[in-house]
Amino acid sequence: MKVGRRIEAIFDFVIDAAYWLAAIMLAYTGISIAISVFTRYFLNIGLGWTIEVSEYCLLFMCFLASARLLKQEGHVKIDVLINRLSPKNQIRMNIITSIIGVIVFLIIAWYAGQRTWMDLQAGYMLPTVLAPHRAIMNGMICVGTFLLAVQFVRRAQSPPKAHRLLG
Repeated sequence: MKVGRRIEAIFDFVIDAAYWLAAIMLAYTGISIAISVFTRYFLNIGLGWTIEVSEYCLLFMCFLASARLLKQEGHVKIDVLINRLSPKNQIRMNIITSIIGVIVFLIIAWYAGQRTWMDLQAGYMLPTVLAPHRAIMNGMICVGTFLLAVQFVRRAQSPPKAHRLLG
């Protein structure tokens, strides 16, 4: 049991760190775009890399923050049907949707991992100004969806209580 708790603590640390990294990227994106707008209009200096880096940050933020957001039950939900179910059936529904989430995100992680490996072997660089390795983008998708799948496993094992779902 102690090993399981230790692994959960490490996983929680990883998804918390990823979440805060996403928060830093969000702040960076906002600040860099504001600086780019200022320098373009007032100093007549364009910062061409700003938009490209912001695009990468948007991709990374999505996949870095999603597992912690799921842990906190912070995702947007359409709960019209769920609210009409009994508390016991609400928990069952969350277990079912969690299992579906595990399957879907493990499939995505698998294919993103394969694509990452192929990109690493091919040395494929994105045809942009900064020309980053495409494996970085696909690798982020692989890692983020894997973390999300693991969090869905945890959610299926210990679904949120019905009263927390309602409010």
